[in-house]
Amino acid sequence: MEVKRRGVVYSPSEIAKKVIEDSFVDLRRDRYPKIIDFSCGEGIFLELATEFLTEKYYKDKEDYPFISKNAGREEIRRDILKSSIYGMDISPKAVDKTISSLARSEDEKICLRDKIIEGDALLNRHLLFDLSENKGFDYVLGNPPYVGHKNVDSAYREKLKGYGDVYYDKGDLSFCFLKLGIDLLAKDGRLAFIISRAVVDSINGVRIRDYVQKESHIEKIIDFDTKKVFEGISVLSVILFLSKAKEVKKTQVVKDGEVFYTNIFPIKNKWILRKEEEIGLIKKIEQVSDYKLSDVVDFHQGIITGLDKIFVVSQDDIEKHKIEEELIFPWVKNSQIKAFEVEEPSQFLIYSNLIEDEKDYPNAVKYISKERSRLEKRRECRLGSRKWYELQWGRDLSLFQLEKIVFPYKAEKNRFAIDKSGLLFSADVYFMTLKDKNFTLENIVKILNSELYNKYYRLFAKKGVNDQYDYYPNSLQGVYVPSAKKFNYRAEDFEKELNKFFYMVS
Repeated sequence: MEVKRRGVVYSPSEIAKKVIEDSFVDLRRDRYPKIIDFSCGEGIFLELATEFLTEKYYKDKEDYPFISKNAGREEIRRDILKSSIYGMDISPKAVDKTISSLARSEDEKICLRDKIIEGDALLNRHLLFDLSENKGFDYVLGNPPYVGHKNVDSAYREKLKGYGDVYYDKGDLSFCFLKLGIDLLAKDGRLAFIISRAVVDSINGVRIRDYVQKESHIEKIIDFDTKKVFEGISVLSVILFLSKAKEVKKTQVVKDGEVFYTNIFPIKNKWILRKEEEIGLIKKIEQVSDYKLSDVVDFHQGIITGLDKIFVVSQDDIEKHKIEEELIFPWVKNSQIKAFEVEEPSQFLIYSNLIEDEKDYPNAVKYISKERSRLEKRRECRLGSRKWYELQWGRDLSLFQLEKIVFPYKAEKNRFAIDKSGLLFSADVYFMTLKDKNFTLENIVKILNSELYNKYYRLFAKKGVNDQYDYYPNSLQGVYVPSAKKFNYRAEDFEKELNKFFYMVS
């Protein structure tokens, strides 16, 4: 893979230092530990580990019988390089730089060249086990590459079949590195990774979360939430601290400047990094409610036109070009969808999929033909599955004509509204249609837009940049709601009644 595709991101030193300090809290007393960073980059973790251990052992020599009482800093440092430090990186330049940053003599360079090597760790794990003499490492540290599924070509993915138990579909490559790190640990080893937050809450992270909890214990998670750890990189991160041996009753979570302890177990197939009283709210709502949204509604996505600039038009465009009225439908943007209401549409869509014969709609065809050359280059048109003037993904028009609940795919708060006028919209808007007649659209919108359900949803929804939450169907379908048989949706003070209903029921 090219450098960009490798997802190489070098760690800010203050964060790397935090990883080191929090990892080396209980050093073994009988020997120097074996430490590896198998995506070491320029070696910041190995360098900081070396300096930390040198100072620790020098100051507290009496606590470590394997260190001579007369040993000086340089002697201890040389012994650490010889006994403790291992690394690997796919870049030969990075390997050279790591060795240069650690070695203070030619002898140290020669020693390190056998222990810090070039290679793709995911495809050369046998070399890593050889380095550890097949006993595993005491510490696996690092910041594994951030590589999304779109940047992994099919040939490389084929080589990763050995990680199929955790890496599949649209998973992040960091899942493979995390599995490898756990596998490399000695029976009492520890792992500390700065890693994509996808490991906490992504749809395709279910198996890696299961693997982590089956093969290790989660000691601590530092959650940066929506704060960007790396300048210029949009990936959200956490620091994950795992132990192979130490059983952990509750995981320490550092989040939003607070420190709390909680049980980490999957809720809605995610790790919910929340205080126990907040997790209690999730459990309370789901215990008392008798339906999930997926039982009550069907979810649908908006239209992909293939070229908005030609298919989305104004009233002036329609009148000027005399576009046939039966092809025109009201069109709204996701920003026009508010809680309980949709702003009046100011644009329209030419629903060209209704055209069976170009001769029947000459004005619309003439207007669309201004971009014919671009439209014909679309993959579906080249393959013959779309006519040049058709929408890319026009969906089923009849579904849009039903009464429905519309909502944006990302928002800072719940914004659900009922549409009864047949509005059309782009794929950044989703909609629900009713399938259980025991519910009404009005009741669903009322409860979803409530303050309590805003709080409830934010506890488990994926949060992105700018405090925007994801409202994809795969997350919403797991929202629990009570039926009208259990809860009075016609209550005069709806919010008060809703809170009373969930908090008073034992």
